[in-house]
Amino acid sequence: MVVRRYLRNFSFRFHPDADVEDRLFRLTGGNTGILQVVLTIIHEERFRAATPVDEPLLLDDLEARLASPSVSAVLEPIILRHALRLMPLCPDSWSNLERLIEKKTLSLREPPRPPGALTLSGIAVRKTDSLEFSCDLMRRAVTRYFNHRRLGDLYATAGQWETALDHYRQMDESERLRPATAYDRRPPIASLGACLPVPRFREGWAAMVRQVFADGCRHALGFSEVVFLQRLGPAPWEPIDVAGLPPPSDSAKKAALVLLAESPRPEESEIKITAPWDGAVFGVRLAGIWSDQSCAVLIGDFERCEPVSNERRKLAAHLLRQFQEAHDHAVVLSTRNSCSGFTVNPTASPRR
Repeated sequence: MVVRRYLRNFSFRFHPDADVEDRLFRLTGGNTGILQVVLTIIHEERFRAATPVDEPLLLDDLEARLASPSVSAVLEPIILRHALRLMPLCPDSWSNLERLIEKKTLSLREPPRPPGALTLSGIAVRKTDSLEFSCDLMRRAVTRYFNHRRLGDLYATAGQWETALDHYRQMDESERLRPATAYDRRPPIASLGACLPVPRFREGWAAMVRQVFADGCRHALGFSEVVFLQRLGPAPWEPIDVAGLPPPSDSAKKAALVLLAESPRPEESEIKITAPWDGAVFGVRLAGIWSDQSCAVLIGDFERCEPVSNERRKLAAHLLRQFQEAHDHAVVLSTRNSCSGFTVNPTASPRR
């Protein structure tokens, strides 16, 4: 009855007319707010296309039209307006949201419990002993919006970096390039420094910090290569491998050695990047355990040398500063045999 009243007010009809109520109820879940938005969008499209008022809308084309990118860009933010405000505030509901997206239904072990973020936001409705999406349009919007990147961002914001990385690792390489949209100028990866482990004066801590940093660069920011290097005194720079991470490519190692040779001033924290890597590679110097030990890290695209956007450049610089502060702080607090994962050159002369 409500559907008929709305259709009369919008002055258009569907064909075939018999199934229109059932189809719209399945799409909207009986939510009159969503129904009104759907019909308004269709009405605006017909108006812009100068569609005659008496020309019916094919019911079979309705779902395809609502799934089009132009319509989804308008419809989904409206459908998810409550979820976008509430879900980031409820970390306890994120795992349930993931399971609901994966399985389309979620069993309730304790049905009498008060409603949570999934139901209060309108994402799901309770059906006896389970939770289900409130409607088909909600299921599509939630599945599309809460992808691995945004789920990873939620966990990263809460400091749950390991879970965030699990999501980031499942993204395609093109999806890892941040910022991804105009609204992604300050993704949670920018606050990675807050997730770096706190030094506990134990062996292997620096390696843990480097691994978290490198994972963040590769999986969350999309920088394909991370190269760590060290040298003792006037000895040549040497690339070093980090446990748990794939070794850098030969081209990355060679480029890093060239860049460090062309940036000989150790008092400068930032490594000067020259052509052809300018704009594609970034690096900083790191403190060593001993006075004559120098360390460095470089990240970026060493092979294609494609310059990145200004926003990505800012994110890379911010992340490098955070890592540099965390690493150098550990070195200050550590002794020679703890908190440093940088391998000492076995051929170097012993300390006196």
